Amino acid sequence: MKNKCASCSMPIGYNRCRAIEKVIESIRISCPNMQYGCTASLNYSKKLDHERICCYAPCSCPYPDCTYVGSPSSVYSHFAAKHKNSSKIFSYGNAFSVSLDSSQNHAFLQTRFLNTLFVLSRCIEPRGSFVNVVWIAPSSSETRFSYKVSATDGVSSIKLNTLAEATPQLAGQPSHKTCLFVPNDFVTSGGHLKLELTIRRDRVL
Repeated sequence: MKNKCASCSMPIGYNRCRAIEKVIESIRISCPNMQYGCTASLNYSKKLDHERICCYAPCSCPYPDCTYVGSPSSVYSHFAAKHKNSSKIFSYGNAFSVSLDSSQNHAFLQTRFLNTLFVLSRCIEPRGSFVNVVWIAPSSSETRFSYKVSATDGVSSIKLNTLAEATPQLAGQPSHKTCLFVPNDFVTSGGHLKLELTIRRDRVL
């Protein structure tokens, strides 16, 4: 590792102090996410690597204008207590319906078990809407959830089968890359977009 620190691989020029490097390697610190439940004790040189994969990384409540931040399970409990009238309860593997009014961009979905919170997001455009589902959890989470979302106009139907992205913070608009595009023809005369949704817990890697 020419001209790089043996502990952290950062550039150090042409001079090395192995004594200092040994001291740094011996330093142990707590994970920054200790307040959210992580009990890991880390070598200082491994701090950044651990932070990238820590399953206790904080998540933000996805409800509009709510500032609550906590562990994934605490965000679920917080949402159930503070915003319980704003979510739809569902069971894994069972199909359920979601209806969005003409200006509604999100539907919040909570499971009966496992303390997981999902968000159905919608981006409204002139010719239709892009919709997808995300899971409120650290991006490094190893659990995988798949979902099927479909819409029908009474004659034709469209659907998408894909994985729910894990995200610690709800973005403003869903990414078009993994979305179902629903044309305006599928919106009811009353302005509602009706979707059929199934979410499955696939596996832990």
